[in-house]
This record gives sequence, C-alpha cells and structure tokens, in this order.
Amino acid sequence: MKRNSNNKKVFVIGLDGATISLVKKWTEENKLPVLAGLMKEGVYGHLKTVPNQNSAPAWTSFMTGKNPGRHGIYYFYEKRHNSYNIRYLNGGDSKSATIWSLLSKSGKKVGVVNVPMTYPAKEVNGFLVSGMDAPGRGSSGFTYPEVLAEELFRIVPDYVIEPGITTFVSRRQYALAIEVAMNSIDARGRATRYLMDKYPWEFFMVVFRESDVIQHHFWKFSQEVEPASDDKDKDKYSDAVFNIYKRLDFEVGKMISTLAEDCYVIVLSDHGGGIAEGGPPYLNYLLRHLGMLEFKEGGDKLKGRIEGVRQRFFEKTISFLQRHTSRKSKEKLLRLFPGFRDRLESERYFSNIDWARTRAFGESNRIELWINLKGREPHGTVLPGREYEDLCEELRMRLYQWYDPITYKRVVKKVFRKEEVYHGEYLDRSPDLLIIFEDDIKVSGIMLVNRNGNREYVDVPQNVSDTLKVNGAHRDNGLFIMKGYGIKRGVELEGAEIVDLAPTILYLMGEGIPSDMDGKVLMNAFEEAMIKDKPLIADNTPRDEIAAFEEEGYGEDERKTIEERLKGLGYIE
Repeated sequence: MKRNSNNKKVFVIGLDGATISLVKKWTEENKLPVLAGLMKEGVYGHLKTVPNQNSAPAWTSFMTGKNPGRHGIYYFYEKRHNSYNIRYLNGGDSKSATIWSLLSKSGKKVGVVNVPMTYPAKEVNGFLVSGMDAPGRGSSGFTYPEVLAEELFRIVPDYVIEPGITTFVSRRQYALAIEVAMNSIDARGRATRYLMDKYPWEFFMVVFRESDVIQHHFWKFSQEVEPASDDKDKDKYSDAVFNIYKRLDFEVGKMISTLAEDCYVIVLSDHGGGIAEGGPPYLNYLLRHLGMLEFKEGGDKLKGRIEGVRQRFFEKTISFLQRHTSRKSKEKLLRLFPGFRDRLESERYFSNIDWARTRAFGESNRIELWINLKGREPHGTVLPGREYEDLCEELRMRLYQWYDPITYKRVVKKVFRKEEVYHGEYLDRSPDLLIIFEDDIKVSGIMLVNRNGNREYVDVPQNVSDTLKVNGAHRDNGLFIMKGYGIKRGVELEGAEIVDLAPTILYLMGEGIPSDMDGKVLMNAFEEAMIKDKPLIADNTPRDEIAAFEEEGYGEDERKTIEERLKGLGYIE
C-alpha cells in the first residue's frame, strides 16, 4: 500500500552552535547515542551558515530561506542611518516572512519555542515563545498568545530565556555556570514537552542555546583546542563542552520518543564553534598603521597614555559592575545617572576616532570593516566610485599580508566584498568588507609581510586582547540531521546551506516554495520514490513583510537587558 507523503508533521530541534566535527567524533565513539541513531536512520552533514557566522542573521536566514541582503538583519545591532550610533535589532526588524507565518496562512498549526530573533511574538496559527531577543519573561509580546506566558511559567517556573552564566564565569565559578546551563536545558525540555502534548501542531520547533553559551566560555578547556590552554582549571573542565552535548542528546531523545513514527525530525545548528581567534580588536590599529584611521589622541604620546588610563578605568568600572552589581541595582544606577550608560557605551565604540582623518574603521568585536563613505556616514571622507573601489581592494591586499608576530602564521584566510557574499534590496546595510580568519589561530599582534618578504611590526597597546570576553567563537562548521519517510538512510550530504532548510521544510509539508527564497529544497536527501510521489510546487506570491527600520524596538530598560546579554556572549564590547 502506497503511503501518503503529504501533510506530514515536522519537528525541528535547534542546537545553537552545535559543531559537526564534534558531533561526528562523539557519535562515532557512541557517546551521543540519540544523535548517532538519527544520523544512521537519516541524512546528515555540514550546514553552511551565513557569511559572517553570526546567530542573528543565521537564524533569520533559516526561518526565511533568504540571505541577509534580503531579510535585512546582519547582526544583533546595526548602525543608525547617517550616524555612528547603534540600535539593537529584534525579530520585528526582519523584512521577510517566516516558515511558521507561511504555514499559518495555509492553515497549518505551528508551535515555536525559543528561536532567536522572534521577539515580539507575532500572531501565528498556534503559539510562539520568543527567543533571546526578548528582554525578559514579563515583556509584552514575549509569547503569542499573550496569556501563554502565564501558563508556561506556572507549569515550568524555572524557565529562562538565556542561561546567564557570564557573572559566574567572570568569578571563575565554573561549576556553577555549568549547573545553570544544565538546569536551563532541563527547564526548556520540560516546557517543550508540555507544549507538544498540550496543543495541536503540525510544525514544531525549539532551540536550545546552551551549547553555544558554554562553547563561548569553555572552549579553551576543551580537549579539541590546539594549542592547549594553560589555564589551571583545564583538566577539571576539559569535558564541559562534551557534557552539554551529552545532556542535549538525552533531551533530544526524550522529545522525539513521543513523536509519531511518520513525523519528520530535523536537528540543526546556526553555525559551529572554534577557538576565538581574537583578531577584530586589532583591526583599527592595523588601519591606523596603514594611515586609514586616526584616533583623537593623534601622535601625542602623553595624551595617548592618559587616554589609555582613562579607557582602562571605564573597562574596569564596567567589569566591576557586571560582576558585583545586581540587575535591580544596575537599573537604579541608570535612573540616577541617565547619561552614565550612554557614556560607557560610547567609550566602547567610536568615541575615540577622529572621523575627519579616517577612511575605514572596525568595531573591535565584528569580523567586518566599514568604509567611511561620503553620503552614507555623517563625516565621510571617501568618495563613492573609484576611490571607494580602490580602497576596498587595497584593504583586501593588506589584510592578506597580516601574520602573527609570535607564531608567524597567516592570520586572514579570506576577505570578501559585501556584494560577493550578499545580495538583495538591503545590501547597503552590510559592512563593506568581511574578514574570515584562519581556523584555530590565536592572534597576538600584527606583523605585515609583503611580497618581497619584508616585515613591518605594528605597534599596538598591550591590553588589546583584554577586550576579548570569550574564548570560543563561531565557525562555518554547523550541523544538520534529517530523518523521516522518503529520506535516505545513513548518508552524509554535501552542499547544504542554512537557507535551504526553510524551502525543504515547506516541501516536506506539501507547501509551495516561494520563488523569492534564496534557498533550495535539499532534493539529494530524498529517495527517488519520494521525489516522484511528491513533486515540487512553485509559489510566485510575494512573501516579503513590511517592517520599519530605524524604529527603536526596545524601551530603555529592555535595551540595557539585551546589551548585557550580548556582552556576555562576546557579540558586543
């Protein structure tokens, strides 16, 4: 009897930052039995992430099937138009329809839990619990419907949006940090299973963020790190990352054990992980050496030393407040000294740059560079056209000459112009250059080596690397696994990208594939009989959604909460 392959249920599990090399290693060693079983019964492989390897655009690209140039989100924040100031983004800033909104419009019941960039929760045919861009559990718009929040916290009172472990890590309370992450997994699992059982659904998705959070802070202890960390606690916490994966594997098993046999299961990550190379904090010093950026202190050495002392004071003040001040106390300080937060924030970004003498600049935490372009930046110095083009190419050449002065290893693997990796109506919101650093390198300084082998050593402050708050970073080595009727078994696929999952999910659910999606259905994952039985359906209906940029999506207290969360993950200073 021929099985009906249409209108199947799809259950998606996001393991933020899950790294394919680690998963393959541990499944081959039979240390992750649930994921090993899914891989044996389905297809799996490397899932290529978005070019800058950041979670905000990656999850948005997953849920829309589009590259950042089309949905408009490149990072957790963006520079305001004609300004050097920033504003924080959330899911409301995306310009494109999500898979759950498309499924809702076609009458499918959906459930979505903790996916980043889904705040405020939009109306769906089912329910939605916002992810890490939600300021707090009590925030308006945290869930749809709104009343779901009260029910969720009554059933799972210890549910948290993010496992905030930064304070514990900064105090070297590593065991407590791991315990908090484990408890977060447990609470999210209980909440997910409750919602799965309580409400009807045809599409369900949950994201666990804990793997990414632990990798950011515990990668240096991992046995995978080369060169090995000399931290005194290395041996004690060498299994910290693995233990989180093991706990997630167990949780995945509990969730899928309740699913019907014909339910499709997809496991994916938004990116993978690796050692934090520490390159971005050096970029502005490289630009200064090349005569493309000037700091306000100029060549005055005494003033430079004063500026350095002042900068370190602000850094130590912020660090102290983060470690020793409660959330309520921080909010009280902000009310008493409303300008203090802005002062601290400005110290961390562009306040010390002399814009009249700057042609290019970075942000000390991103792997990207901006050209100080006339007409786009308020104090632009570079003319559009030939001058802009020549400067981009000169920067590309010089970045390829960057070597580490201690190891003599090349630092930069690839430099892309934005139009080489993005396309769409929001291309202008992207930084101009994207820098991919070599894998498994730890940058200790800047040595430029030209074609003739001549070396230039760039003078940088001794405390540059101190701005790096994490030891684990993102890499383009994410993971996907897919199992179900008509899907090949035990096959490792190549060429899958994160934008491919949205059209693939729509295909599995018998829906048309919007023509404006960048992703493709992963047809090489399916048996020939499945492809014959289930032909692709094109959908030429425009699916873009209207979202106004340049509107602040958060109130003042909410903005501070998001800022602290992103600092703890190393996404901002």
